[in-house]
This record gives sequence, structure tokens and C-alpha cells, in this order.
Amino acid sequence: MGYVTFFGEEFCFDHSPYVTQDNIFDLNADIKVHTAHCRIAERYLMQQNLTINPKKLWGTGFHLPCVDGDQGLEKSLISTESILQMWSKYSDRPRFAFLNAMAAHDYAPRWEAMTQKAETYDFVLSSFLRKLLSRPGASNTIVVLRSDHGLQDGPSTADFSTQAEHSRPWTEIILPQSLSEISLEVLKKNQERLASGFDLYHTLRSIMTSPLNNVMTGSSTSGDFVQPPVPPWSINLLTQEIPVGRTCFEGRI
Repeated sequence: MGYVTFFGEEFCFDHSPYVTQDNIFDLNADIKVHTAHCRIAERYLMQQNLTINPKKLWGTGFHLPCVDGDQGLEKSLISTESILQMWSKYSDRPRFAFLNAMAAHDYAPRWEAMTQKAETYDFVLSSFLRKLLSRPGASNTIVVLRSDHGLQDGPSTADFSTQAEHSRPWTEIILPQSLSEISLEVLKKNQERLASGFDLYHTLRSIMTSPLNNVMTGSSTSGDFVQPPVPPWSINLLTQEIPVGRTCFEGRI
């Protein structure tokens, strides 16, 4: 559809059985940053005098925050700065960027550092958003921030915020008021109602695809394919109001 695409994973996922990209679907993004993290993983292994095994790079050092472990450049800056450069370089093209931030993902090895890493990423993220949204073209840019899950791998905890995050992942949608065919009033009404990832998918597809249907698309590598369907029970968060009494069953949750 003419988009310049960015896929950001902040670890080396080559040969990993735990990802969908290049396992379930071919990753044909124009710009990918995980290769930089493969080189960082190699660097980490060399510093530890360990053998570099390509099949083990995906599980090496990805929970460490900096290029040199606890020192040097914040690894999260590799992705955010790459997106900013992409936005400047391709200012005349539509752009789509997906970033999976790993700032505080793996808690088990570094439980004591989890809060510090999360707080540091707050500064990285806020700086990135200020730079992105102050550039020309921000009036036609939508940003979605969404958390993944609550605590994993580390010690069990009875902390309420950790329990709540499992079923209520933090989600923020930043969008300009000038976009056509959307309703900020509808979005505001949907804030405290039962939304799901299906609804978010429906919303993003409606923004990027016109008309919203199963379009036959050409691919230079795999021939023609049909875009995945939009679930009929899902809701466009920018144009459709979520019913107050919507149940998990109705939302297919």
C-alpha cells in the first residue's frame, strides 16, 4: 500500500522458536533493528569469553539495558532514534512503525533492577514522543502505546497493580484532532469501557486500509494473498461507541 515499514524487536530473535515473525509469517519490513541486537549479543558473548553460537544469540543478554550490559548507550535508543530518522528520511511517504520495547521485560535475572529500568525508559519514551510529535507531519500521525502483560518469571507477588495489568494492559492512543472520519468524543466515551486487542486491530486497519475489507494484495515473494479479516464483533474505537454493558463473551475475550 506504499507504506515504509519498520519492525523493532529489541533482542536478537534469529532462530528463536518463541516469535511469530519468520516462523508463522515472513518478515518483509523495510527497516529492521534486531540485527543490531544480534551484534550486541555477539559482543556480550565475547566479553564473557563464551562461544558464539548463532542459534543461541536470541537468548543472550536481552534483559541487560545497555550495549555493554550496565554501561554505555541505552539499547532502547537504537530503535527510537531509528524511527525518528525514518520519519525524516521518508517524509513524503506513509510510514508504519512497530516497536516492541524490552526495557523491563525479563524480571527473573534482574529483579532488583526492574523499577530502575522502567523509570529510565520513561525518560527515553517521553523524549522520543516529544521529538516525534514536534516534527512536521505530526498532524497526520497516530501513536499507540500498549503494555504487554504483568509480572512474569520473577517472584510471585500480591501487588494489586501487577494483578491488574494482566487483565487491563495499559493502552494510550495519541492522535491529532485534524484527522477526518474519526470522533474524539467517541474515543473519550470508550476510555473506561471493555475494549480488546481485536478492537485495536479493527481501529488500526480502518485507519490504514480503504475500503476495510479482504483486499487481494500482490507480494513479490509469495504471490497474491488475502489480508486477514476484521472480526465482525470488533469495534472501531474512533467511530463506534462500546456498549456500556459489553461482556467478555460479546467481546470474544
